[in-house]
Amino acid sequence: METLQHEITMKKFVPRKRISPYSETGPSLANEILAELLYQTHQEDWIRLYSVAHGTKVRVAGKVDRYEGWDNYWKEEQEITLGRVGIVTSIGAFATGVIVNFNIGNKSLSGAYPYFLLKVQEKSDKHEEFKDVEL
Repeated sequence: METLQHEITMKKFVPRKRISPYSETGPSLANEILAELLYQTHQEDWIRLYSVAHGTKVRVAGKVDRYEGWDNYWKEEQEITLGRVGIVTSIGAFATGVIVNFNIGNKSLSGAYPYFLLKVQEKSDKHEEFKDVEL
């Protein structure tokens, strides 16, 4: 059984492996529960390490397939958020992800994202641009 594992070394979060709790023969309740618990633990570690809270700015650094490593799925309308900076509005319960809001043009888009796709941003002193936080 594969699981999501990680390590924190020198204050840097390094995800080890992301997989679905589903085996080749179909879902296993034990695997699903274990995957959710591991995801939740790793997300909490990420939140503490990067001091993520309501109002934290994050950039979406990639996308995942349906239920790949988290208890949710990537929606087609989330494609527009790839590479964009949004604001954390809440942390989803269990393994549903981090809720991020984006203002794109005159629209507001909110969605759940797995923590391992989000890069915490810090504001540059010179411009309103943001860059990835390096620990």
